[in-house]
Amino acid sequence: MHLIRLPLLLLACLLLPPHAAAAEARARPFVPADPEQVVARVQSTRAEAGRPGLRGLRQGWRRAPEDPRAVLAFVQAALQQARRDGDPRHLGEAEAALGPWAVAAAPPPEIRLWRATVRQAQHDFVGALDDLAHLTGPAARELPPALRAVAELQQAAVLQVQGRYLDAAPHCEALLDPGLARPGSEAGLAGAACLAELSTLTGPPGPGREVLARLDAGERGPAWLALLRAEAAERAGEVDEALRLYRRALATQPEVYVRVALADALIDRGRWDEVLALLADAPAAEALLLRRARAEQQLRRPEARETLARLRATLDAQALREDRGHAREAAWHALHLLRDPAAALALAEQNWRQQREPIDARLLIEAATAAARPAAAEPVRRFLRETGLQDRRLLVALAALDAAEHRRAAAPPAASATPEARR
Repeated sequence: MHLIRLPLLLLACLLLPPHAAAAEARARPFVPADPEQVVARVQSTRAEAGRPGLRGLRQGWRRAPEDPRAVLAFVQAALQQARRDGDPRHLGEAEAALGPWAVAAAPPPEIRLWRATVRQAQHDFVGALDDLAHLTGPAARELPPALRAVAELQQAAVLQVQGRYLDAAPHCEALLDPGLARPGSEAGLAGAACLAELSTLTGPPGPGREVLARLDAGERGPAWLALLRAEAAERAGEVDEALRLYRRALATQPEVYVRVALADALIDRGRWDEVLALLADAPAAEALLLRRARAEQQLRRPEARETLARLRATLDAQALREDRGHAREAAWHALHLLRDPAAALALAEQNWRQQREPIDARLLIEAATAAARPAAAEPVRRFLRETGLQDRRLLVALAALDAAEHRRAAAPPAASATPEARR
């Protein structure tokens, strides 16, 4: 499942990031030939003991599976829980609940919005954008403004994940239209923040960061705004400020995406003990297990073996299902845990064809460096030239790639062993 980035916004709607894949990238169902085969190890449903609302909404959906209101209430709750614990079962349940409208050509607008959300989480970005196009623009003028506002923001998010920043901007701007969102509303705040974030991505980050800080109202803004500020600070190379803001976001938005972002910032500083402390009581989401295993390896903890075994089982199950939506995690695993540069590069290239966030660009550069194949990073260089993406971490990674290639070019060729040397 794609890491869920955007916060709970309008109408309690959960917008998923936008981790660009074609519709065919969706995994086909896998049915094991051996009924004894273990295809995944998942958290106990006892974890729902503290979430009676989710259980009740599930029961309501099952009693009335064709009632859009019951379906939408459960889908929203299931996706919200997926956002918090990374458990893919919640996404599967949301998809099942939308089953009656899975391929409907003209579903109700609210159903279409949530179908787009589920498609997005499954890396079917083409399908998601097709659904969202029906909910935005002139053709959607008769739809409720709040629904259109959510669709505009979600469309901007999907396009941003694909690295289509210029295409995303008009959808951010639409949220500033008084006919769509009242001035000062959360939708208006989201639109202004959306534009400011794009500014930090594609131009000098200072002006956009200043806007985000003003919108944060003296650091009294919502957690998702602290998260945007943290990411912008990290791209600008201000890691201490990023860490502070990530922790602030995590305090009130304890979700997988925020934990991963904070863990990665700590990993860049080599603060392995803090990584383990952060993930000690975290959900068993795949992205978090990856970081935990790496920290355990670095600290030579004996539990690293068990964590790695859990990861391998998860990745093997995904391979059996031909699930290509986890190429980012699989590439990270191959590069940092298995130390297999060739496999890591192949997976990073596959991932780059699906999604083009800064984390994906960095992963491809680092895999190309480890595999001693600098030409493999050329798509990222071209992307930076074409989009103007600003991220100091990528400049550092490219400099390391160039330095490694220079050392290889300057090294004397290995001499063949002569018969005398062999004797």
